[in-house]
Amino acid sequence: MERPDDVVERPPESESPEHTEPGKHTEQGADGTEGFDLERIRELILAAHPDVVPDMIKGTTFDELMESIEPARAAYARIAESIRSQPSNAPGIPAGQPGRQTSPAHVERLSASAKIAEGLRRRRG
Repeated sequence: MERPDDVVERPPESESPEHTEPGKHTEQGADGTEGFDLERIRELILAAHPDVVPDMIKGTTFDELMESIEPARAAYARIAESIRSQPSNAPGIPAGQPGRQTSPAHVERLSASAKIAEGLRRRRG
């Protein structure tokens, strides 16, 4: 049996960087990212800021990602304003569906070819 002073406390091996205390960084990765999952942080930034140009949120460090938010937000605002200020070339759409035309009672007594002829006549106006 071990004596209490021989036991060294170590975190479980299954403990990952996500389980570290808030504010603590994990060891620095080979790419200099200080253990941050930058892609996940970018996804969180995009979810929290829908009013940014997504392609402008980039960086190789946490600070660069955070600094890219304001320029991306400003670009989004400029694009949105330019779209709003452009005149719309779309044709006017009527506010509602026109009323249905009533079919004269005599149509029901017509033959199939006569009904087709009546429909074509109405279409032409």
